[in-house]
Amino acid sequence: MPGYEKENIKVTVDKTVLTIVAKKVEIPDEKSGVYYRKERTWGQVTRSMFLPTDCAHMNIETHYTDGILSITFQRKHQDKAKVLSIK
Repeated sequence: MPGYEKENIKVTVDKTVLTIVAKKVEIPDEKSGVYYRKERTWGQVTRSMFLPTDCAHMNIETHYTDGILSITFQRKHQDKAKVLSIK
């Protein structure tokens, strides 16, 4: 997510849906001679996706470094099939 500040990115988890919302606001000023120009650009990006059913929702970690948002989560431990003896 290059161009977005870490403070303007919000990651939420609601049951099985992961949502990423990023906002961008730029207000560049330019002074040249007698003219003063101010342009404002803003925007918002939203992305929602379903998490796998075997995801441990409480163990999700996020990292934002150099414009790259990394989201890692652990999967729940699946019980192995139990072998039963025949009597």
